Amino acid sequence: MAQPNIVGVTRIYGQSIAMALTTTTAVGTATDFAFTVKTGNVLKVNNIICSNIHASNAGTLDIFIEQVNVDTSAANEGPFAENKTLPTGAMYLVEGVSVATGSSLVVLDHPLYLREGVKFKAKANAASTLQLIMSYEIINTIA
Repeated sequence: MAQPNIVGVTRIYGQSIAMALTTTTAVGTATDFAFTVKTGNVLKVNNIICSNIHASNAGTLDIFIEQVNVDTSAANEGPFAENKTLPTGAMYLVEGVSVATGSSLVVLDHPLYLREGVKFKAKANAASTLQLIMSYEIINTIA
């Protein structure tokens, strides 16, 4: 999989998504906050905010990515002189973070770039407790 060149982009779409979190992270379902970045795209996540909407219970938040292993060496336009083997399991942005009743948590307030093929997943410890809002830009490199 090639490293998309975000200098020569075709389109950039700014969007936001808001969803109630479930206790699962199945990619491809309409109800789970889980997705895979499409080929030819880079997803620039601008910010993530989690809110607890439950009347009495705190919620626990997990957000993680699953990377794809790619050649990160300079020969493949990567940032390193040597190739790094990227872990392909869950790499947590936050794990087991408690969000108190009636409060919000800014999870991310600086850009995070996700390359094509990367899976983004978020879940709560209980349904109907946490909601997530994510602002992002889809950077498309396919003509």
